[in-house]
Amino acid sequence: MQIFDSAVVRLWAKVVLGVFVVAAVGVFGWQLLPNREPSYQGKTLTTWFGDGPNPNNELYEALRLAGTNAYPVLLRMLRKEDLPGVLELVALAQKQWFFPVHYVPATIRHSQAVYGIGALGEHSKDLLPGLIEIYDSKGSGSSQSAVAKIFAGIGPDAETALPSLLRGLNTTNEVVLANTIYAILRVNMACPKADQVVPALTKFLHNASPVVRAKAAAAIGFFGPEAKAAVCHLLPLVHDPDTEVMAYAIQALKRIDPEVAAELGVD
Repeated sequence: MQIFDSAVVRLWAKVVLGVFVVAAVGVFGWQLLPNREPSYQGKTLTTWFGDGPNPNNELYEALRLAGTNAYPVLLRMLRKEDLPGVLELVALAQKQWFFPVHYVPATIRHSQAVYGIGALGEHSKDLLPGLIEIYDSKGSGSSQSAVAKIFAGIGPDAETALPSLLRGLNTTNEVVLANTIYAILRVNMACPKADQVVPALTKFLHNASPVVRAKAAAAIGFFGPEAKAAVCHLLPLVHDPDTEVMAYAIQALKRIDPEVAAELGVD
């Protein structure tokens, strides 16, 4: 005679597992709790960001009213990293139906921070010291890539980030590399530093990634005649199998050396 029905045993096992998982996630969540932050209509700024990448008008208003008080929140969002195993733990916890489990992955927070800092407009440059520190820390690729996007958005006012961006070219992360090259292009628009940037970018014209090759060609072309040393590296890209790479290479050649471009008969 069975003392316990097997279905009851399984149910209790699920209950115990659910309680354990929820408790564990709660510990992670407790460790990641945000410091006191500004609120709008009774909700914190982080709450207004929600758990998705899509912004809304209420969020913009919350950011506007928060002003400089939003800075620590946005930088904290960029610094967020998922503890090892936490995403798997959350996924497991969300399968149980006893307690709702809510967790926003770091990648979503990074994307939200890019929007939030962009919404600050010209005031976003006030965050440069903190942004440079995060970029230099070489945390997750998602965080570093997000900061590179922010530097690109700030543009020439982010000139102090250029040394960090040039060091960042040593990354093996393709997404970080592509965003870093684009940020270098945007930062250099006001005061081009061809002697520093062109040699650093030329090697990426031979990168295996077409995205990286295209970004490098576009950035080098911006320097015009000052980038003549890169012409011999751009020439093979005129016949690159990737149409975007080919287009940027042709555009770069026209800016750098119109005579060479004319001899090639490129339009």
